[in-house]
Amino acid sequence: MTSNAKLLLAGALLAASLPGWAQTATGLSALQVLEATDKTRGGGLPGVSWDLKITAIDPDSGENVRMLHVKAEGDNSVAETYYPARAAGGRLLQLGRNMWYGRPDLQKPVSISSRQKMMGPAANGDIAATNYMKEYDGTLMPEQTIDGEPVYVLNLVGKTKWVTYDRIVYYVSRARLVPVKAEFYTVSGKLFKTAIFETGNIITHDGRKQPFVSRMVIHDAIGANNVSVLEYSAVKVQPIPRDELSLAALTR
Repeated sequence: MTSNAKLLLAGALLAASLPGWAQTATGLSALQVLEATDKTRGGGLPGVSWDLKITAIDPDSGENVRMLHVKAEGDNSVAETYYPARAAGGRLLQLGRNMWYGRPDLQKPVSISSRQKMMGPAANGDIAATNYMKEYDGTLMPEQTIDGEPVYVLNLVGKTKWVTYDRIVYYVSRARLVPVKAEFYTVSGKLFKTAIFETGNIITHDGRKQPFVSRMVIHDAIGANNVSVLEYSAVKVQPIPRDELSLAALTR
């Protein structure tokens, strides 16, 4: 049996053993789709860093900009603000499903929620590495087409109350295995945010080139008409020193 055949067989056996992760007619399970798309947003990689520019657009107060440098490895990530000057040095640390904020002038890190708004409709959890494969139970819904492109549609339900969103309907390109759109719902089932993705960055992982998110536009769906635009640049696959992804690093 070839290595590719073994990989497909292993994926099929894994999918069959997990309730709610049934395979599609093409042989891919929701679990396999999420594993691929998580990597386009920093999750599940051995080490990756990027620059992130967030522009919050409010019809009443205009534009507000923040720039951060993000480092991620596996389930963990740290995002340090370097613009504007008044917020420079502030860091958001994600370790698994837990998140803290710290900066050099604080005696100890402060535990925060990934659901807390950061800028506009963008939440703290939106800027961290994405690990939907581990954080959500998913089922495949009937496929759709967005802007002429066939997409998988996944219904994702959070495994715990610590996830950023209770439920997500996730639209993933069938051909490219990259996120195209997401709808975020409250626990009561109300749509309150939507996001559109572009994956124009390219990284090299395991000797292969793969897409990485370049832009994420988050819209407030409840009527405030606020928008957060997240732009990703300078993406590099590189080892992240372990001590940079620690609570001690937040206040030094």
